[in-house]
Amino acid sequence: YQKQAYQKYKSKLDKLMAELQGNLSKQEDSGTPWLKILGIATLIALPLIILAMIILRARRRKLAREK
Repeated sequence: YQKQAYQKYKSKLDKLMAELQGNLSKQEDSGTPWLKILGIATLIALPLIILAMIILRARRRKLAREK
């Protein structure tokens, strides 16, 4: 049973063992999460900035009409 289980998960085990031994650098994997975080932050911030600009323009126009 152990041999069958090892053969089934051999690729995952080899990768984990290599990482534990220091053969694989964690820097390669750390590049992707930063890009995801930056992309998500941009997708959240951009609509908020656009909304704020629209509100400010509407207030300016309203004040200009009252004068």
